[in-house]
Amino acid sequence: MLQFLALLTATLGVATSESTGLEWESDYGTALKQTRQDDRPLLVVIDQPGVAEESLPESLLSDNTEGTLADYDLCRVDASTKYGKKVADAFKTDAFPYVAFVDKSGEVILHQHSGELTSTEWTELVGKYRTGEKPTRHVVAKPIVRTSTVSTSVPVESYPSYNGYSSPRPYCAKCQRGY
Repeated sequence: MLQFLALLTATLGVATSESTGLEWESDYGTALKQTRQDDRPLLVVIDQPGVAEESLPESLLSDNTEGTLADYDLCRVDASTKYGKKVADAFKTDAFPYVAFVDKSGEVILHQHSGELTSTEWTELVGKYRTGEKPTRHVVAKPIVRTSTVSTSVPVESYPSYNGYSSPRPYCAKCQRGY
């Protein structure tokens, strides 16, 4: 009886440790639907698991330090299969392993990386995109000033003067001094 209880406890312990592991979806469409429902970002890995140079190390994919990978819906696609080749073509993958971080709405790829990743780069990327928020852009431009019409009754656009000089060219931040 005691042996039975020990065996039962050991079995439950193994089942518990396996159930706390990370689950990687192999179907991109299913993972995308899941990320839209969960309101969590999606981490997509496309690689060839049998080829060491074209796959991420298992230690990176199973490492759940501080719950970073647990913040994502996870999808790993095998590029050596027919389905995997279609997914790789859809992402326009040029090298393996390929990693993409998709926002929590499932609409925008926040970051993509092709080729080898170091452990440090992996940790930085996983930490950086774990919120799944789209970056906000701040557009800064000078307004166009409309002036009177020319004799042909076509409106003429002029741009604000810079350093006292009037310029017919549009404003270009890279062309200005100090940038």
